[in-house]
Amino acid sequence: MGNLYKLYTDCGVAYQIFFNLISNAMKYAKNTQQDYLAIYSEKTSKGIVYYLEDNGIGIPDEDLDVIFKAHERGTNALEAKGSGIGLSLVKELMERLDGNVNLSSKLGKGTIIRLFFPNN
Repeated sequence: MGNLYKLYTDCGVAYQIFFNLISNAMKYAKNTQQDYLAIYSEKTSKGIVYYLEDNGIGIPDEDLDVIFKAHERGTNALEAKGSGIGLSLVKELMERLDGNVNLSSKLGKGTIIRLFFPNN
């Protein structure tokens, strides 16, 4: 864990967002030698950005355009249990908070998720 700034937002919504993302990181790290998940945040002039960085299986480039759509999953994640709802729910909840989510990923290396929570 790195520096974690306080969020002044709906606690239940924030819980659901982080629960989904941490669960995904744990689920897809099972195939790695050493599981790694870093969570840290930074302040910007417009709000707070939270980062979740893992060394899981990563997401194939061709799946990055659809990964936030309901019932869509990475083509390399089909063996793991799941319905493809998690990331679409995270996106919807972040938008409800007037924030946004984006990610970058390298197949076989891991994923970095960025959550932008605007100033209230």
